[in-house]
Amino acid sequence: MIQSRRQFAAASLTGFLALAGIIWWRYDPLEPRFEGIRVGEIVRLAAQDVTSSSMPAIAAAEKQLRRMDGTWAVQALVRAHAEAGPGWEVWFPKLADHRLFRRFSRYSWLNELQDASWRENQRRNWQQDRFIQLLGQCGPSAATAIPLILRHYDAGHRSTAVEVLIGIGQSVVPEIHGLLNRERDVEMLRALLAGLKTVSPDEAQKALPRLEALLLTDPDERVRAHCAEIIARLGPAALNSAGALRQAQSDTWRMVREAADRALQAIGATNAAPVLPPGAPAPR
Repeated sequence: MIQSRRQFAAASLTGFLALAGIIWWRYDPLEPRFEGIRVGEIVRLAAQDVTSSSMPAIAAAEKQLRRMDGTWAVQALVRAHAEAGPGWEVWFPKLADHRLFRRFSRYSWLNELQDASWRENQRRNWQQDRFIQLLGQCGPSAATAIPLILRHYDAGHRSTAVEVLIGIGQSVVPEIHGLLNRERDVEMLRALLAGLKTVSPDEAQKALPRLEALLLTDPDERVRAHCAEIIARLGPAALNSAGALRQAQSDTWRMVREAADRALQAIGATNAAPVLPPGAPAPR
């Protein structure tokens, strides 16, 4: 009799603790609240799928995020980003490719699960990208999430990460320089330099050596031409790059030579003659 009572008490206590844990996880009483709503709930409302019926709720949640304490919003977004991380949809395709499961490939239910895993993976990627976009609305407060934003950049969501970094402000200048030094994609180079110029015009000139190196040494002629165009956008501030542009005037590709000519005009260094390769006749 005593033993059965102890078992009943232990089972009741276990059930109570499990219920309390679920309630705590779902309604965390210590989580900050803004206008009576938990910050995490506001984040989830702002990051929900965009439909005609959900757009008013999304717009209202975004306004609340912009009005609330930036630290609260950043912490909630980082937490939501982690919760939206990879799940079963990542390991299931690897498991389905195993030789023990290949014999079941003729069954439709396995193909349906594979399709479901692909859709879930796409949904999670979209949701994580959305959380990073919302970080961009937090301004300088998002500086504490810079490592997460850089991981997002490395994961392939480069455009979103660059936009968010630029929105943070002066504190991300070292990170932008680091991305410039290892980036070859023309669109990203243009976006990073434009962002650097917006954040700090003086810092944009420090990126010129990287652009000059790509202009003179990159094997892709399109990258070389675009680098000349990016330098031209800096105007007279890029006058120190005139030497590299004159060397590019003797490039084997016409598009690069023309881009260098236009860049020299844009920075105001058109008086000097181009650097010609050895043995080439002087232009007339």
